[in-house]
Amino acid sequence: ICYDCGCACDLDHIKKERVDGYQQLLQLRPLRKPLAPPPPDGPTFRYRAAFTKMGRMKFLSHLDLLRTLSRALRRAGVSLKYSQGFNPRPLISFSPALAVGIESHEEFVDFQSGSTLGLDLIGRINEVLPDGLMFVRLGPLAEGVPNLAKAITSATYLARMPCDSPVTRDELRLAVAAFNDAGERFIDKVRKERSVSLDLKRFVGAVDLLEGGGDDGGSALRFPVTLDQQEGSVKPDEVLRAILGRDLEGVSFVRERLHFGAPQVVS
Repeated sequence: ICYDCGCACDLDHIKKERVDGYQQLLQLRPLRKPLAPPPPDGPTFRYRAAFTKMGRMKFLSHLDLLRTLSRALRRAGVSLKYSQGFNPRPLISFSPALAVGIESHEEFVDFQSGSTLGLDLIGRINEVLPDGLMFVRLGPLAEGVPNLAKAITSATYLARMPCDSPVTRDELRLAVAAFNDAGERFIDKVRKERSVSLDLKRFVGAVDLLEGGGDDGGSALRFPVTLDQQEGSVKPDEVLRAILGRDLEGVSFVRERLHFGAPQVVS
């Protein structure tokens, strides 16, 4: 089709190139047989898996993570259950979203399958996952187990100082002691398009200073953060800013662990 755009082009050559490319695509054979979703009225098996998100995968957004894991599960041969309606989606849920740029030693995903799965799934899915994402644990869930958003109540973060940090260890030690001794520490946050003053101490527990736990043997700070569905939470960089009283470039954050309010129940 020529839209008479005014640019000089060889429409016949472009048309032949597109047709040839389309014919080549039709000749390709899939490497595996597409996996059909299980029947909606068939048996359902719930599973919970733990995985790590490291390296370049820290720049993967929460939505991209959903797409990546759902595709990896299908490639690993998992017959994922789907929602019903005009736009079916895989029945997958995640632990509280991790901010872009933060690594994690422990994330969780719940999913539903139309068939039982064994521990060999861990090896199969790790073969098709990109570098930086890796499954480490897998287990079935019993009926009535709350979803991850309700079950997880807090997280532990590690803030690793850069080796060329302008903050000395003595300054860092005094800042941590002052924060731990303070009864309250307010910060300004934007919520629902308005600025609110929030007491950080309601969400952050005691901060530990780790010598040699940072990049290239530098210092690091470890602190727990409460995750509340009603009250919300705070970001690790906001915690560090409240401790130091300023922004600091070059700090790398890691979510070391997620904590459950009650023991996980498996079937």
